[in-house]
Amino acid sequence: MKTLTCPECGNELRIFEGLESIECRICEKEYTLTWENDNVSLSPLVRELTPAEKELQRLLSDFSKEWMKGPTPEQKKIIEDFLMDFKRSRDEQTETEKREAELREQYLKKKAEHHG
Repeated sequence: MKTLTCPECGNELRIFEGLESIECRICEKEYTLTWENDNVSLSPLVRELTPAEKELQRLLSDFSKEWMKGPTPEQKKIIEDFLMDFKRSRDEQTETEKREAELREQYLKKKAEHHG
């Protein structure tokens, strides 16, 4: 058995003779092993992407390109409408809270006068 250090995270890798690849149990990085005489070296394992991974990569790339362009005029309108509705709702809530506070104050004043 040989030991090498994972270049990715520094974890100790235990390598048994004859192994062709190894995965670090800490960072999960995979390596191919190259044996020369009694020495072994690590190389990052490079594998081909599956069709699903390639499609996901393409979609993410397209999405990030669109995201960088910013919102379309249609999307801007939707955002502006939402913000206006939100502000109006918040303003209405503030007015309602003010009115409730006034009514509460009037009630307490009348109650104090009645019992005073």
